[in-house]
Amino acid sequence: MKSVKISKLRIIGIVLFSIMLACVFRLYMLGGIDVLLFNGGESGGFNMAFIRRAVKGIFLSWDTYVFALLAGFAGWFISVKPKVPEFIYKYRYFIALAVFAVCVFFGLSGSSIGMWCESFGVGDSGLLLGTSRAIRSDEWAVSTPMMLAQAYNGGNAYSYFSDTIRGSLTDYYMGFRQPVYDIAMIFRPFQLGYLFLPVANALSFYWFGRLIVLALVSFEFGMLFTKGRKGLSVVFMLLISFAPAVQWWYSTAIVELLIYSMLSVVLFDRYAKENSWAKRIPYTLGILMCAGCFIMVLYPAWQVPLVYVLLGLILYVILENRKNFRFGIKDAAVIVAGCAGVAALILYIMNKSSEAVRIISQTVYPGERFETGGGCFAHINEYTNNIWMTVTDYVPGSGANQCENARFIDLFPLCYIPALVVLIRDRVRDRFLIIMAALSAFLGLWCVTGFPSFLAKITFMYNSPSNRTIIIFGFCNIMLLIRGITLMSRPLARRTAAVSSAACVLVPTVSNFLFNRDFFVNQALPKLALCAASVIVFALVFYLLLRKGAKRVRPLLAALILLVVFTGGVTVNPLRKGVDAMDNVEWLREINEIGRSAENTGDGSYDGRLWLVDNELLPVNNLPLLCGRTTFNATAVYPDLEKLAILDPTGKYNDIYNRYAHITSVIVKDGEPYFESGGAEDMFIVYFTLDDARRLGVDYITSKRDLTGMETESTGLVRLNDGGEYFIYKLKEIL
Repeated sequence: MKSVKISKLRIIGIVLFSIMLACVFRLYMLGGIDVLLFNGGESGGFNMAFIRRAVKGIFLSWDTYVFALLAGFAGWFISVKPKVPEFIYKYRYFIALAVFAVCVFFGLSGSSIGMWCESFGVGDSGLLLGTSRAIRSDEWAVSTPMMLAQAYNGGNAYSYFSDTIRGSLTDYYMGFRQPVYDIAMIFRPFQLGYLFLPVANALSFYWFGRLIVLALVSFEFGMLFTKGRKGLSVVFMLLISFAPAVQWWYSTAIVELLIYSMLSVVLFDRYAKENSWAKRIPYTLGILMCAGCFIMVLYPAWQVPLVYVLLGLILYVILENRKNFRFGIKDAAVIVAGCAGVAALILYIMNKSSEAVRIISQTVYPGERFETGGGCFAHINEYTNNIWMTVTDYVPGSGANQCENARFIDLFPLCYIPALVVLIRDRVRDRFLIIMAALSAFLGLWCVTGFPSFLAKITFMYNSPSNRTIIIFGFCNIMLLIRGITLMSRPLARRTAAVSSAACVLVPTVSNFLFNRDFFVNQALPKLALCAASVIVFALVFYLLLRKGAKRVRPLLAALILLVVFTGGVTVNPLRKGVDAMDNVEWLREINEIGRSAENTGDGSYDGRLWLVDNELLPVNNLPLLCGRTTFNATAVYPDLEKLAILDPTGKYNDIYNRYAHITSVIVKDGEPYFESGGAEDMFIVYFTLDDARRLGVDYITSKRDLTGMETESTGLVRLNDGGEYFIYKLKEIL
């Protein structure tokens, strides 16, 4: 590879950028600076005590400079070896496969399951980098324990129906979206690793398989609408794969939906360009497989708006290829046969899971939504806060947490300017820009003002709350932005670019102050400093994009985009090895040991196995799931109405428990069972006696309370552990 000389200016830029990136990396290692930032010193505030701790924690740490050296070397190497990017592009699939193999071999993942260790004050031996995120409870406290319950379920591991959750047969595939031994897994390819790999390696297969495929697919998709511009396609890939909206919601359906949507469009474009019907068959089958996987995600809040984007992209591909497109009877036969196969599989799944589907559709929550949109005008520009959500504990925004505040960094409203320049100044009637602009306006209108009920119904948008649609709105805007920059015949003049950038950065800044004024009242100086930093960063990004990445400033633009991506997305989730760290939790170890002895009595008999966690909220109500113990009050995606009828035979409390819910069970001395709301749509509390627990089939109760005072005339307790801050009991019938 031929080396080239690089200018002193670029060397200075590489050094400064490497140091900035290293500081962010150090904050990632520390788990954020929220304590230092908002509670600096004994009196709190941005004072000298804060500054001393910040300097010591960031700049006097060896790993800050090790990372800076690595980042600087990488930047220098790519600069002096211009063929390196070409090499990476040529062998991108082999490189991706090698990275994937390494991750799976070592059992690496981004799970926040280490929060279990933190919750019980024990060391997390599996954490390699970063910090486990408490706010990612839907992953570490719900979906991962459910997966472990499947894996550790003895001879029934990965059964389609299992009683590990709720204590009665439960649909794990449709209801809980967990891996199962069934042909239905054809629509869950990223979960296939669970069926043949150890749990830690399978979790890695799932975690990094999705991330690597998302990166590859988004790059190929970017190449489609950037007319083969590799640099812009990489920018698109980074803005999608490491978007805050993707990384903060990583364990949810958003990753799969983006993969299947973009991949289907890429395959359809290649299908349209291919003249041989035989060579079209793999593309046809791939598109149909994407369609089946997309449908079986079953999350309409994101699916419905994404379908509109998909239809727009398909229309664009058809219009672009209409002159050369060939379609014959053989193509139709392949499509019909493929559709029949996919439809048959979906019907098989829907029939097998019909009871779960019926119960879920009749729940109070989520049940059947009917949204009319609107109410998100204040939240469209929250992406500007996203670049510091990984290093602060709280940010202004639409929700009380980082997940609800997470967005695609779509640079709204700047995303419209390149499109307008192309359409008006350059007079290019580009179909892609027109379609994306129309879709952006449609989704933006739904988010900001909403639709009348009849329009919400006929468009099916009633399935999608505006705070979920706004994420797809951002996805659409990124495509609009990148396409506009691709087609601009020349950059804007310096003055025009500067004025436009100032105006565009002013909109989100003013919006933040107007709608989040209370946030800036306390500890105003450090918060304003963060706000000012984001203003500077985005103003520069805006300006350099409108200058269309002029050759002399492209390195700075690349550095800023990498910085935004690194702070906003890459550092969201930790890097950890395996799932064995939970063995450090003594409470869990004892539950597992007692459960094993109960299920292996030695004489072939069965000594009961239904557990109940007393008086605990999420996540502790799911604690027994981590070792595969059957748990009555674990998080229920859909209710066991028959079992709950034992406690509520008249259905008096149906509206409280007929929902997706994190269940808190509280043992009381006497009285009739009763239910009450847990303060959120997905929580409820149920109170009942030990007699009721025995009627429910509960065999073991674990609690932080001494429950011996709750014994009744017919039901007693035998303590099974010797001491500690928690109690484990076996119920016994008193004759």
